[in-house]
Amino acid sequence: MSILIPSDPSVFFTEFLPARFAESRALPSADTAGRAAFVVDRVGAWSFQVRNEVLEVEEGVRPETVMQVGVSRSDFDGLFVERTRRKVAEAGGIPADLLMVFLPLFVDQKKKAVADGAEGSLRVDLDDHGATYEVTLTPGSGNPTEPKTIVRMRLEDFLGLMTGDRGIPGLLLRGRLKIRGETAHALRLSGLLG
Repeated sequence: MSILIPSDPSVFFTEFLPARFAESRALPSADTAGRAAFVVDRVGAWSFQVRNEVLEVEEGVRPETVMQVGVSRSDFDGLFVERTRRKVAEAGGIPADLLMVFLPLFVDQKKKAVADGAEGSLRVDLDDHGATYEVTLTPGSGNPTEPKTIVRMRLEDFLGLMTGDRGIPGLLLRGRLKIRGETAHALRLSGLLG
């Protein structure tokens, strides 16, 4: 079976991702407590929410957005398009762990509480096989700010945080997570990941 991984962010978020979640039945069974937005710099934004076990995707950052995840176009291509293509080629299909990466986009009450009152963006620099990708987390629906904190780690450790297989204390103790800036801010916003 050949799976086409779209390089157009709009098609990726409005068609490809919802179809993959519908096939896998990996969506939360309860409605999400708010929206998360994925922003590809200078390309567009897409807001996500689960209602009645269906992933709803709308263009733009909606006013009720609880958190935003932002990347550049080149980082979108590397992190999502090329990485997904590699994983599909290796597995012969969409591996379940690929969809797990997107589960933090589903806002529960805990994430909503973390985002409420939080100010300032957090940038996460991800190292993967010689490439570095930047992902910015911003609470709320406002414009991203200059990051208060920059966190650096390997992509596999970041994915482990998002799936719950790894924890920040363990990564810090092993020197696999570096924090520059306000540590308390990084720790608070890390609650948006898992």
